[in-house]
Amino acid sequence: MGRWRQHTGLACRTAVALDRIAGTHATGRLVMKHENGMSLFRRLWLVVLLTTVFAFLGSFVVSMLTARDYLEQQLYTQSMDNAASLALSMSQQGQDPAMQELLVSALFDSGHFRHITFRDVDDRIVVERHNTARTDTVPGWFTGLFSIRARPGEALVSNGWQQAGKVTLIADTRFAYAALWSGALHLLLWISGAGLLTGGLGSLMLRTIRQPLDRVVEQADAITERRFITIDVPRIPELTAMVKALNSMVERLKAMFAEEAARIQALQQQANGDPLTGLANRLWLDSRLEAALQEEDATDRGALLWLHIHALQTLNDKLGHEGCDALLRDIAQVWRNTTANHHERVAARPAGGEFMLLCPGLEEDAAQRLGELLAAQATSLMDSQYKLNGNLLHVGIALYQHGQTPAQVRHCAEQALLAAISSGDNAVAVQAVAARESDNMPWQTLLNQGIREHSFFLQAFPVIHQDGRRLHDEMALRLRHPDTGAELAAGRFMPFATRAGMTPALDLEACRQAMLMQGASPHPIALNLSIESAQSADFLDALVALLSADPDTARQLWFEVSEHGLSGELSTLRQLTDRLRPLDCHVGIDHFGRHFSSLPHLHDLGLDYLKIDSSLISGIDASPGNQAVVKAIASIASGLGLLTIAERVQTAAERQVLAGLGVSGLTGPVVTAPGLR
Repeated sequence: MGRWRQHTGLACRTAVALDRIAGTHATGRLVMKHENGMSLFRRLWLVVLLTTVFAFLGSFVVSMLTARDYLEQQLYTQSMDNAASLALSMSQQGQDPAMQELLVSALFDSGHFRHITFRDVDDRIVVERHNTARTDTVPGWFTGLFSIRARPGEALVSNGWQQAGKVTLIADTRFAYAALWSGALHLLLWISGAGLLTGGLGSLMLRTIRQPLDRVVEQADAITERRFITIDVPRIPELTAMVKALNSMVERLKAMFAEEAARIQALQQQANGDPLTGLANRLWLDSRLEAALQEEDATDRGALLWLHIHALQTLNDKLGHEGCDALLRDIAQVWRNTTANHHERVAARPAGGEFMLLCPGLEEDAAQRLGELLAAQATSLMDSQYKLNGNLLHVGIALYQHGQTPAQVRHCAEQALLAAISSGDNAVAVQAVAARESDNMPWQTLLNQGIREHSFFLQAFPVIHQDGRRLHDEMALRLRHPDTGAELAAGRFMPFATRAGMTPALDLEACRQAMLMQGASPHPIALNLSIESAQSADFLDALVALLSADPDTARQLWFEVSEHGLSGELSTLRQLTDRLRPLDCHVGIDHFGRHFSSLPHLHDLGLDYLKIDSSLISGIDASPGNQAVVKAIASIASGLGLLTIAERVQTAAERQVLAGLGVSGLTGPVVTAPGLR
């Protein structure tokens, strides 16, 4: 008990650390989101735009004023020079009025002057020309804002040594305005080009750091979702320190989590494992056998193999205590090897020289062959390594069907073992608990017809919170026989569907049915997906398309994958969560705790809930070992923000104990039976 309390305490401390860190980053993320709603690219372009505007306005005003002063001086010089030239020409021509008028008209017709006047010595106008035309290429607001003042140029006209009059010239400002406006446009183009160039260079610089920035954001988002990932340290000094700190924190959390996962697995082994061989003990075997017989999604048939070693005490005397223990461990390894590629199987050593192997889904012929193989391997091992021969062991095989009781199956296995003993040395015998129905249904035709005609339907099983509110309805797929109308459970047809590669099609049909049901259901709906479906890219594409067509309904769906199918396939679960997370669907693991294959990776799978396997729940009120395991799971799940749900809770006593262990939800007979809820 002291060790269990120590392990559970570490689980609690790890959970608190995860909760605080993830919570802190979640808060920081919300603050950043609300206070800094504009992206870096938009900020950059806003700064460039404002800078360009201010630069243009400043340059524009200064340049225009300077250019205007210069043009006014040039116009005055032009007027003075041409006035002197005209006066000189008129002085040389004498007092001929016609010639005077001709000279004035010739200069005026050049178009550079707005006003030319020749006055005599009495200040009477002799010749006058005035141009009232205005420029139409320059906006009026521009001429009004930067008005050009053309000062008049004057020169005296002489007649010999006497003054004959005075000419006055005022230059036309149209050309000056046109030149000034052209300069303004060129300035605008230059400043705009410089601004665009600056913005483009800035964008290129941002793009060079966008990838590390995106990775930092991805890491921060993952932490807020309680997925703890590390990223490569960028070369950007401003980001290096932050990324190193986050990576260091994540590595420490992963180390804490790995340590806690190892401790939980050690707890499970202590509570449900055989200390000598490492196989499951009788408690774990009994709970798994009960689940195989009673759980809704279990296969409809299977086999229980029972190997009995004769005269174990005699072998112990012959081989010695250590030698006999080594023999038992070697036979256990032979037993364990059969489960390597069959994660649904359970290899156990209930006592002494008794070994049992639970094989859900195993048919009679395959069970016979497996029993004979195991008997042959065990006797060969005993002969070659321990020099034992003769009548050493027997194997009895019980064939069961879903819905039978564990007591019936154990009794059948015992009778089969007695039959094997009476059959001869090292013999194998097979018996059925009851006459098994012939499974010769045309499953291929039935399943294809069911998909085509939508003969499948869903049966709901409520899942509630400890406080009584409904969390969701867990759905089990059923097929209505087209001829008899009989309701066929998934355990009847799923083994064939798996062998035929039809599980993705059936899972997609179940999703369609769930989408239709959800519209009329006040509660969320949970569906179990096969690992084959989760691995299929075509299935995921079709599922996402189906859910995207009705996002509001999709948000009410919960998807779960059984843990025993995830061994070595955790990347598949990550892919599933990555595809469903944008749709706000819940994703969880079903039958969690059978193998703990996903436990060390819970921190980066992006899950929402765990359904703790009924093997850990059955009789938990009388099992301190399983209580310690479940409490540690609930603690670490709570720290990751995961909801924990207990499967097949059968009694009020189990429910009460689970509430004290921190398990939030439950399903099973205690939920549906009258008077227990």
